[in-house]
Amino acid sequence: MSEVPDTLSASQTPPLPPQNNTTSSKKKTPLYMTIITILLLWILFPIGVLVMWLLTYWPKWIKITFTLILLSPLLFIAVFIFLLRPFQITGDAMFPSYYDSEHVMTTVRFSTIKRGDVIVFKPPIDPNKDYIKRVIGIQGDKISLDNGTVYINDEKLDESGYVGPDVKTYGGNFLPDKTPIFISQDMYFVLGDNRQNSSDSRAWGLVPKKDIISKVLFCYSGCKPLNK
Repeated sequence: MSEVPDTLSASQTPPLPPQNNTTSSKKKTPLYMTIITILLLWILFPIGVLVMWLLTYWPKWIKITFTLILLSPLLFIAVFIFLLRPFQITGDAMFPSYYDSEHVMTTVRFSTIKRGDVIVFKPPIDPNKDYIKRVIGIQGDKISLDNGTVYINDEKLDESGYVGPDVKTYGGNFLPDKTPIFISQDMYFVLGDNRQNSSDSRAWGLVPKKDIISKVLFCYSGCKPLNK
């Protein structure tokens, strides 16, 4: 009786199961879907963005890039409306703090306006224009001008932070010299830093809070080195 071997010879080795040596190819977006998606992104971009993310096989980085590019105008508009607003200064009424043709960034989000703030507003003499001036008097203040000096509540106002020591502030039609006025609620008395060349509250009166557009934050283009 012959013995049964415990091992199999090479010729007797059972065949291995077939191996899958092919790799699955990436799915490709049909040409018609690519064209439709691009048209939707161009014309109706919210729908186009949804189609791009749900129905195409574009690489993720391309989808993210398209989304950011298409949303950037909306983000800019949202920031412009709800947070920041740029303005270009015309004229020298705020010299030497701000110069003609400089560009300033302002914020439309402010809870309070305090003395010394520089604001952009619609002046009562010409609501179609935007003026930039410095807030000098606020609610409850008593304002008066005497011998070229500004007085707040019978005390000399320290303006050394934005005008030179030789600058004189004389009265106008609304606020003559030595004729005090009182600032009522939600009203502001404003002056240009260039007192000899500024149309401001001395001539045409107080600025209502509702007419204030924004508060100046900083100069961002064409700025001169002497800006305070």
